[in-house]
Amino acid sequence: MCGRYFIDGDTGYEISSLIGFRGRWCDTEGRRDICPAQKAWVLCRAELAKELDRKADGERRMEKEAKIDASPVRIGCVSVKWGFPGYDGASLVINARRENVFERKMFRDRIYQERCVIPAKGFYEWNRSKEKSEFYSETDDVLFLAGILGEFRGEWRFVILTAEANASVAPVHDRMPMTISRENVCDWICNDRHVERYIGQSQPMLKQEKEYEQLSFF
Repeated sequence: MCGRYFIDGDTGYEISSLIGFRGRWCDTEGRRDICPAQKAWVLCRAELAKELDRKADGERRMEKEAKIDASPVRIGCVSVKWGFPGYDGASLVINARRENVFERKMFRDRIYQERCVIPAKGFYEWNRSKEKSEFYSETDDVLFLAGILGEFRGEWRFVILTAEANASVAPVHDRMPMTISRENVCDWICNDRHVERYIGQSQPMLKQEKEYEQLSFF
């Protein structure tokens, strides 16, 4: 699973590089943890980013819309809440297993309509002894986590897709977030025909750093 991740300045600059202009996501100083139910920056279709930003205040909205319109890039960046509301109305669904994402009612239509990418410096996992490990990309400054967007009662939210853990994560946990390579971020978000191909891709090996102190998940 993926129950917590973190961002830093590298994350913001990577977003800027992909979008084509600097924005509020570059304000991140130091490391900041992102937990379920919190809002976080996600990359999505530029049209959706523009639509959601219309709800913001006038001056900032006009500034951002002008930049989106002037940019040839087809993706934008918005801040939305992590987690779909559960069927019981009280729980929170934060992950979607890629193996059954086309079967579950909550995800099967949205996976073809509103995919997103969640930029992260890295993510945390805990083993059965409650020891925490941090995982990073072996080759890049940022991980691009695959996700799905959904609208619930007028509020947009996201979940992170997960895959069976490969050898780099399996000693700690049996699941890992599904990642998209930097060069495929736009295609994953915008090209509906290639969804199944990305869902079936093998996951890259990750770098692990382990903390040996006993830390609670919550």
